[in-house]
Amino acid sequence: MDVLLVEPKTAGNVGSIARLMKNFETGRLYLLNPRYSNDDEALGFAMHGRDILERAKVFDGTPTKSIFQSLISNYQLVVATTGKASSRKKVFRVPISPRIAASRLVGEGTLLVLGREDTGLTDDELKLCDMVVTIPAGNEYPILNLSHAAGIILYETWLQRSIRRAPLNRKRLGNEIVPAARDDRQRFHDWFDHTLRNLNITITDEWRVNNFIQAVKNIVERAVITERELTVVRGFLKTLVTKTSGCNII
Repeated sequence: MDVLLVEPKTAGNVGSIARLMKNFETGRLYLLNPRYSNDDEALGFAMHGRDILERAKVFDGTPTKSIFQSLISNYQLVVATTGKASSRKKVFRVPISPRIAASRLVGEGTLLVLGREDTGLTDDELKLCDMVVTIPAGNEYPILNLSHAAGIILYETWLQRSIRRAPLNRKRLGNEIVPAARDDRQRFHDWFDHTLRNLNITITDEWRVNNFIQAVKNIVERAVITERELTVVRGFLKTLVTKTSGCNII
């Protein structure tokens, strides 16, 4: 699992996260348009994790959105963090717990995205990710410090990885256990969106359609859905739509 920090503001948080990544045997660190200037302070906080910080890939002075989109396209699963609760019309903000997120992040090609200390990730950035994680806390002050939140998620992921140290024998277990690739999952989401919007039904509230489509995406992304399961689900839905609407679905 790699870690992306979007426009981090304080050197202390960046250094502390590098140290945590060393503690919990995490992959590469990416810094997207960092807003701090004291590299020595960051290295001081990193302690024995300074090699993580020194090897970090820094994208500085580039459009945040374009680099963000380009970077996450290289991963099979992208998990974003947020401290803000979801609302009725923002189903994409419905979160999962760190423990559930960790069970997915232990796979290959995964990326954890942490937002700005002051404003977090934007709605558009969250929509580009596969799932959203939040850490429950007391009602009086529920927003955690960036590095503290990172530490909880990195620990949970390390714990899951430690439990699963035994290598997966795919030849013995067969393709049934191979998780569906991100491109395949996205094609399913695109197909489902297109199919639902082209049914011969009238729904006056567009936001209800959008919320339903997003809810289905949330369910698929939270489950460790395999290639076989994705094929079965899509095949059944295609048959169901064809028989109930009298039209062929491509």
